[in-house]
Amino acid sequence: MEPEGILAVLGILPTLLFTNGELFDAGLAKEVLPQLEGMRFSLDAYDSETAQRWRGIPEKRWNTVLENVMAAVQLKKKEGWDTTIGAGYLTDAERNPGIRKFAALCKKLGVDYAQCRPMLWTTKNQQAPDWGFEEYTEQYLKARYDVGELLTSSYQKYDLMLNDNVKRPYTKCHAGSFASTIGADGKLYFCCHTRYMPEFCLGDLREESILSIFESGRVQQIRDTMSFEKCPLLCRGDAINRMVDDLLKNRPHHLEFL
Repeated sequence: MEPEGILAVLGILPTLLFTNGELFDAGLAKEVLPQLEGMRFSLDAYDSETAQRWRGIPEKRWNTVLENVMAAVQLKKKEGWDTTIGAGYLTDAERNPGIRKFAALCKKLGVDYAQCRPMLWTTKNQQAPDWGFEEYTEQYLKARYDVGELLTSSYQKYDLMLNDNVKRPYTKCHAGSFASTIGADGKLYFCCHTRYMPEFCLGDLREESILSIFESGRVQQIRDTMSFEKCPLLCRGDAINRMVDDLLKNRPHHLEFL
């Protein structure tokens, strides 16, 4: 989406931006950063070799990503903006040994946090990746010793995996009402995992407003008819759905106790 398209929808809802960082240069950062509550660069690598191997990004493009991260951080500090800037790293048995290097890179870049997140797998493929939990724990703790609280993780997801509780206890997805996603095509999608899937498109932001899209009932229609066969387990909306499902099943005695 062009900068003016992004700015047209910012400020209506609390806004977070997740990006691979390749096009988020200093010019775009100057326009967008002050209007964001937070943003995360999905690095998912720690050097040019792992960027090429895991993301298919050649060295020149990887260097551009790092330059854009540093430019955003420096601009934020210079202008005194309170936007939280972070970086993400996916973990599994292959990637776990690189956690310390990822953390060290994030410290050098100057981001506010460095987040470890587990690789996801779809409902159709119930065979989970090799997580390498012992190696993950060892490397994560060493990295925390190296960089302190800069390093964090999706604790809830790891906890559910360790306790073999990854299957969904809910039958409807409410995440679209809380965490819809704007695609690069200017369209609003039910969630980040369903972006660019026509059946999950809520509307075109170049033709209608976010408010009119949410008032159309499209979110509720998708929620009430969708299945989870195209959705990864422990998706971004999983925590939201578990919370909402629990509230619906165990309604509080008074709304003030939410």
